[in-house]
Amino acid sequence: MRQVLVTYDTFCQAIQSMQTQSEKISVRTILSHTGGSFSKIAEFLKRWLAEQAHAQSQVDRELSPNLRQAILVEIGKAVADTKTSYETQLNQANEQLEEAHEALAKQEKNSEEYEQKIDQINQQLAIANQLQTQQMEKIQWLEKKLEQSIQAQHEADKKAAISETRYAELEKQFNKQEKKNGSIRGEKQDKVCNSR
Repeated sequence: MRQVLVTYDTFCQAIQSMQTQSEKISVRTILSHTGGSFSKIAEFLKRWLAEQAHAQSQVDRELSPNLRQAILVEIGKAVADTKTSYETQLNQANEQLEEAHEALAKQEKNSEEYEQKIDQINQQLAIANQLQTQQMEKIQWLEKKLEQSIQAQHEADKKAAISETRYAELEKQFNKQEKKNGSIRGEKQDKVCNSR
């Protein structure tokens, strides 16, 4: 069967449509919309996620500390949810493999069917291994982004604390100088009065 040629623009349009419909974004769900090869869609998804992350990093620079902290919490939840989802998909793939092995054991008398089942199992195993690798890479990427965001938050908090301390020092110096200036003005007025 000839595979459909999918461009990155077509891929992005499908993503936009799925987001509008609140559909889950994954290689398999995107394939159901676009067709094409698993590896190509996985490559496009990785590129798209990287672009989204870059765009988000630009937005993060303009976010308030409270909003940034709230986003970090949501990212943490998303990482946990994604990890759970990937583990569930992997378990389902393993169950499918076990079912395929059981079906194969029942059809050992037919050599042709036996060979077909072996091919199917090998294909499923290759897909499962590829999916597992991609899932781990995505999890590691999300965890790295979360760590970077937390570090950025810490740096921002540290700079804010330094700014507040410096402001307090300057305000203290200013008040001290004002007090000194007031004292000097009082002395001048006393001298004027005494001279009269």
